[in-house]
Amino acid sequence: MEVNQNKLKVSVHIPLYIDKSKKFKKKQFSKVVKEFLKISENTKIHVHTNKKKIFFIKSKKVKLIYHNLKDINPLKLTWMCRNLMETQKKKFDVFIYSEDDIFFTKKNFIYWNKFKDLCIKNNYNLGFIRAEKKSKNKALYASDVTRKLISYIFLNNIKFAVNDVNPYCAFWIYDKHEFNKFILTKYWKFKWNGFSLFAQYYTREMSAIGWHGKNMNRYISSIIPIKYNKLNTGSYVFHLSNKFANNPVLNKLDKSKKEQFGSLKIVNLLSRKLILFKEINIFKKKIMEIKYFIYKNIRFNKKNFFK
Repeated sequence: MEVNQNKLKVSVHIPLYIDKSKKFKKKQFSKVVKEFLKISENTKIHVHTNKKKIFFIKSKKVKLIYHNLKDINPLKLTWMCRNLMETQKKKFDVFIYSEDDIFFTKKNFIYWNKFKDLCIKNNYNLGFIRAEKKSKNKALYASDVTRKLISYIFLNNIKFAVNDVNPYCAFWIYDKHEFNKFILTKYWKFKWNGFSLFAQYYTREMSAIGWHGKNMNRYISSIIPIKYNKLNTGSYVFHLSNKFANNPVLNKLDKSKKEQFGSLKIVNLLSRKLILFKEINIFKKKIMEIKYFIYKNIRFNKKNFFK
């Protein structure tokens, strides 16, 4: 039976750290909150913050949750929603964690609801692209994908691009079934190392990557539906801070190799000639991980050794 997505019970959790040395972007955050409220009639938003009072939006569907961060690393605020989320595991149909500058729309929600079951059935994660606008030309750039996507797969005659470059998008969304499996894993409890051969996640990123990191084992990869060699636009979530596409240091052009480092234009994300995706053999992957572990943990500094 098809479920009316406007009736789905959605729990949204957003960590919001207020830094005294920086101006709180009230309008930007209000925009984020109001858009989340549009995705379903039964959306509840939980704002986890270090301030007892924040005047930004009045709604019974928005709850402020204060966390005392005295003598605590502010980045750990990103972990503090999980106990509450776990108590909600039977009360909601959809669970979303998002950083405070991610503009997630009803269009994104419809896209996710349309394709996520097919992806999960085949052990793939439905991917999103964190998008930013360049100040100069207003073109859309990908915040996290720094090289072209080169492979594809077919699921039920639908073509998907495989994002084996970087599936990070500063938020995650899972249905009740996936969420209840997620909370039983070491990744939910942060009993894992964010750094590996395949990915490097710091404190905040470990929370925002959810269960689809490249160094995790739930999904084969993250995939995005494509048509006429273009990504489904429902996969674009906007990063309102726009701090990557407009950073000159992160977007240098190597003229000798004609390569772009940092953000890429979204229209250029797909290779013109996509190849069929081949999953890395589990045995080969383990060997690669062991070699990486040896390199990182048993290496020695030759200069110090011979001086």
